[in-house]
Formats: sequence, C-alpha cells, structure tokens
Amino acid sequence: MRIQSVLLAKQMYRTRTEAKKWIGEHGFKTSITPDPNPESKNWWRFRQIQPDKFVVGSFRLVDTKDEGVKMVMGRLR
Repeated sequence: MRIQSVLLAKQMYRTRTEAKKWIGEHGFKTSITPDPNPESKNWWRFRQIQPDKFVVGSFRLVDTKDEGVKMVMGRLR
C-alpha cells in the first residue's frame, strides 16, 4: 500500500498555507504535476501520486497518529 493523498482537517489547519506548511515539514509533496489538489468542505487534500496509477477499488482511508490528519492509501498498478 502506498500513500495517494494526505488529508488535513480544515478545523485544525484553517488555511491552505497552514496545511501546506505541515505537509512540507513532514516530508510530503506539497504539489505534483498536474496539481489539482482538490479540497472538500472539511479537508485540505495533497496528492502524492495521481489516482490513475492505482488499482481501481484499492483505496482505503487511514487514520494517523496526528490529530486531524488522514491518508488515502492504495495499491499501485
């Protein structure tokens, strides 16, 4: 399983700049090309690998030890 995206809760990271700082400090990519990094109502999303590189149906949302941080994990093709 590989990390496809890192999600940070907007409740804890109020701005994209704040979230991007955390991402960079923890060794994750802050952007990839192309850089869609979609966001939802409650989450900032930072893609690490484009979703089309993964096996369809293999994605899982995983909690981390860091409060307000989740990861989308999947199996690479």
